[in-house]
Amino acid sequence: MEVRARPPRRALRALAAVAAVAALVLAATWVWLRLQPEVVVAQSTTLAYRQQVDMDYRAAVTPGAVYPSPMVQPSDLPRWQMQAEPPVYRRALITRLLEGLTLEFPYAIEFDRPVAVTGTLKVQALLVGQRLWQRPLSLVAPHVIRAEGRQVAGAARVDVDVRALAIELAAAFEEAGLVPGAGELWLDAAIEWEATPLDGGSGATVGAAQTAQQAPGTGAAQAGQAGQAGQAGQAGQAAQPVTAQMVKGTLAGTRHVIGFMAGYVEIEEHPPATQDQRVAATTRSPATIQGWPLADVRRVAGWGALAALLAAGGLSSLARRGRLSGSGDTASRRREPTLERLALSATSVGFQPGAGLTRVEVTSARELLKLHASTGRAIIRTDDAYHVLDDTVWFMYSLGQPAAVGPARVTELSPRAQPPDDDRTTRDRAHSVADGRWAPSHLTPLPERKEPA
Repeated sequence: MEVRARPPRRALRALAAVAAVAALVLAATWVWLRLQPEVVVAQSTTLAYRQQVDMDYRAAVTPGAVYPSPMVQPSDLPRWQMQAEPPVYRRALITRLLEGLTLEFPYAIEFDRPVAVTGTLKVQALLVGQRLWQRPLSLVAPHVIRAEGRQVAGAARVDVDVRALAIELAAAFEEAGLVPGAGELWLDAAIEWEATPLDGGSGATVGAAQTAQQAPGTGAAQAGQAGQAGQAGQAGQAAQPVTAQMVKGTLAGTRHVIGFMAGYVEIEEHPPATQDQRVAATTRSPATIQGWPLADVRRVAGWGALAALLAAGGLSSLARRGRLSGSGDTASRRREPTLERLALSATSVGFQPGAGLTRVEVTSARELLKLHASTGRAIIRTDDAYHVLDDTVWFMYSLGQPAAVGPARVTELSPRAQPPDDDRTTRDRAHSVADGRWAPSHLTPLPERKEPA
């Protein structure tokens, strides 16, 4: 038995729900992609280094009860702390016993890879008289730095004639008509260098580091700030290594002061100036997701969300109408549930068509419902058809037949005697059906048959 399939309304609703969820997910993805930057900015370390500048000294003195040895080191002299923050210490030397003062400015630069370094260490001296006047001094020529490797170290030596400077200060006070007072010698050391990595590279020239002119007593604080800046730069680096052709660096050391007092000199001591630095190169590249450009992925997500939304709307509309395009005679199938509700089971009523009946095959459920309404006869259901029996006519609507529009087909089940003259209504109706000039929807109710007494 061939049974015609009904429209898959549940399947349509399920597909519409899936399309709606897909549209929601794609729309959320599109919104998220809109919030992402289209350009990725990455920083990569080209060269990391640590540099330091300090000052040390030793004094040649006249040996005797005050200074047992002709050469005095800082550790041989008493030290006291000045009221300053960070702490500043001073040591004193007696001017009359001081024959010579030698200053050394050691420097050290440590790199994270082998480099070739060239540069200079300069020491600038300034003679200041009681903060009223000053005069620059040229005590030493610039110290040349030239080395290769990971570590570069050296020192610049400065010889100071303390007695000559004390006499010069006294003459200046006398010239100004002032009472001889205290004077100071300010010493500032700074290094400047350029480093080229020995392992090659094709990056651009990168300018480095911070250059600071430090006031007296601020060397340790600035050195600590430089170290913190270096650590912060290290934490923000990207993983891609980029090698620079050249890196430039500078560092100004802490200002050291030598004070000229009446009969002695005081030398200030500060912690070394230290700096940690990482030179970074910045690169910009289009953002990607799994190798696909972000802009293309966002465009696909947007159009996909729109297509899924339209598909969900279309499927929902089809599910509400209960039909698909080209599905055939859906009107008759919408009537089939009505036949099922009205029909009686053939087993319950004992349906057995007898001989002598004219079988009329009805082409649609609508026609059979009209026959049921016009004749008042019951609809009987079998496995493959619905039936209406009206005296000598057997109306049948088969579930397996294709939908059609046209006259009903008549089948004579067996020969039968002509009906009497008083039953012309039934005979005329049977002949008109056979002639094709009558459709089942045109039937009129038959009069009640009266049995003879």
